[in-house]
Amino acid sequence: MLVYCGTATLRRRMKIATMTITIVITIAVATILRFIVAETNIHLDSLVSNATSRTTGPNRNRNWDKFISKPTIVRPNDDDSFRLENLASQGKIICGKYKCFFPLKNQIDMAYIVQQEPINGSVFHLWSTAWQFGLKIEKKHSLRHLAITPPETIKITKSFANRLNTNLTDIDAAGKHTRRYHEGDVVVQKVRIMPTPSLLFGCGERKNSYFFNNWETKLLAFVNDKKTFRQNLEDNIRTTRKLMKSQESCLSRDFQVFVDTCGDMYHLDLDRCFTEKYNRNIFDERKINNTIKCLASLKRRLDKTLLINSHSL
Repeated sequence: MLVYCGTATLRRRMKIATMTITIVITIAVATILRFIVAETNIHLDSLVSNATSRTTGPNRNRNWDKFISKPTIVRPNDDDSFRLENLASQGKIICGKYKCFFPLKNQIDMAYIVQQEPINGSVFHLWSTAWQFGLKIEKKHSLRHLAITPPETIKITKSFANRLNTNLTDIDAAGKHTRRYHEGDVVVQKVRIMPTPSLLFGCGERKNSYFFNNWETKLLAFVNDKKTFRQNLEDNIRTTRKLMKSQESCLSRDFQVFVDTCGDMYHLDLDRCFTEKYNRNIFDERKINNTIKCLASLKRRLDKTLLINSHSL
């Protein structure tokens, strides 16, 4: 018992000593930091004063910029920035008609979509408009989309372009190798990578047939809770059908969404609302009605395939 009490007393003394040392170190560090900040402010004031005297003195027209170091611009999440060392360029890189899809090495759920920018800067304007539109439908209708960040324009070198062109595969040309990029500006945007398994649903004949021919083996087979899956998918179908009767009905043109194993939908290629081919100001009632019918058929197939009806819930 005496040993226990002695041990406890020793522990208390050691704890008090440790706390005292910690307080002393903290005060010392704080003092040093205050001194550094004060010296830095004095140094900055001196630089400003010198720069002012240079621009107001006899040599005020002289270009002093070359003597003053420029601040380094650091992007947020710099390790995810669009740089060759960050892109998983091994294996096939999938390309659609205009864009290619470059996964990130260290972020398995993120990628960049990339398109060459013409001289007039039309791609950046188009993507920026689509980004704002995506934020709108997300806020107004609680619909998901794949874009994570606004688009940006990046200038690439010839060697950078050659590296991007290495493993490009055009899915619209039977998987043939393609070259898309050259020295100059490209528009890039960070997007989500859909989890596996997920499946693309569209109302075009080819996409629609592929979805229903494969959804039992490539999607439904991996659904753990089919009741929740059905409820979520029905909610998404209902919301999207309402969208077709709103100002955002332009999504009826080449309608396509990813469906995941939770029954959630993710809209993609929102820029189609603003291309010349699909002028958003034109109300295309035929396409809207076809999309509404297409979504209704998805609901019917959902009920039939899962063999769940309202009486069994």
